[in-house]
Amino acid sequence: MPSLTGLLIGGVLPGLIALALLGLPRLSGHQRIVALSALLAPLFVALAFLPAPIVVNGKHDLWPLNAAERAIAIALAAGALGAVGRALARKGHAPAIAAIGSGAFAALAVLIALHPHAVSTGLLVGVCAAAGLWTSLAAVTLARAEAARPGLSTPLMLALTLFAASLVMLFSAIGTFAQQVGALVAITTSVALISLWKRVPVLGVSGYGVVLSILAYFVVGAWQLSRNPAIGALAIVVLLPVAIPFLVRFGATRTRRIASWIAIMAGCLGAIAWGYSIYSDALQAAPAW
Repeated sequence: MPSLTGLLIGGVLPGLIALALLGLPRLSGHQRIVALSALLAPLFVALAFLPAPIVVNGKHDLWPLNAAERAIAIALAAGALGAVGRALARKGHAPAIAAIGSGAFAALAVLIALHPHAVSTGLLVGVCAAAGLWTSLAAVTLARAEAARPGLSTPLMLALTLFAASLVMLFSAIGTFAQQVGALVAITTSVALISLWKRVPVLGVSGYGVVLSILAYFVVGAWQLSRNPAIGALAIVVLLPVAIPFLVRFGATRTRRIASWIAIMAGCLGAIAWGYSIYSDALQAAPAW
């Protein structure tokens, strides 16, 4: 169990770093500085996340033998690919393609350790392809929803989804994953605050791609590495980021906006309740010594 200092560094510091790196350049008022900040947003998200795995896992190895401790590599790879995709954004669909690569790599980081003795080649290829396409689809639709309706709705709904994902990881008996997903909650909450303040898109496709790639790594990890994964709850966690853009666009009026928030909270509560039910059943089934 990490200390209070460890929890603060791993769970609160990422949000503060994200707030500083993504928010302070916008105070300058210089267009070049703001444009550079937007270009580097994927790297800023990755750097803000790094304290979490370092503190939680107690190490800073880039590619440890334990597949459950490779979040640093995932974050850095996603940040680098995202920055390249952002720089080449004018040349077609570079950010979306970069998100496919980072999402696929996130799944590969888990599954390669289990191949071929526990995971077949077909399953490895299929899951990596699905993770890449999911990451790209969710990142593109989230960025478009954020651009269509600037403000806190998109990042804050994602933060709620990540909070639910954190609890699902906890109920899947992988506490280290839960704490690191908590860092993503802090980062996206900071993004929501900046979006509320400036009313402009902050992350874009590449920035969301980093967040979702890291989430994909933990979801695939919980599915494959947990002794008692909450499969149904993890499925809801995967579906919610794709549903958020539709909910944001649906909230054109006050009544619809309220309905959208009720829907996202219901989805999050459903995932949490499902995860807890699996956890509770596992506790009851455990033998008493």
